[in-house]
Order: sequence, then C-alpha cells, then structure tokens
Amino acid sequence: MDATKCCHCGISEDERDLKKCVMCFRRYCEDCEHDRNGRAFCTKDCAMLFFFGDDD
Repeated sequence: MDATKCCHCGISEDERDLKKCVMCFRRYCEDCEHDRNGRAFCTKDCAMLFFFGDDD
C-alpha cells in the first residue's frame, strides 16, 4: 500500500492528516486508529504488542 495513504481505508494524506504507528510505522487516519491507554495505533494487534510484548 502507498505510504501516503491510510493502511485501512486508503484515504490519502492530501484529504486527511495521517499518523504513523509507533509499532509497525504504517500510516493511518484518525477514523481508523485504535486507542489503548491514551496511545494511538494502527491496529489492535499493534496496541497489544506494544503493551504486552511478544510470546517469545
């Protein structure tokens, strides 16, 4: 997917401000963000990985 578009809905950076996920660095818009404990992520999986780590 294009780095200047939301990784979920595909809206472009020209139409809406995009944020960058702190875990995977994909771009996402405010409508598609997943909030966990006051932090924003692109997916629930990234939020869970950030707070609880990997099973390794």
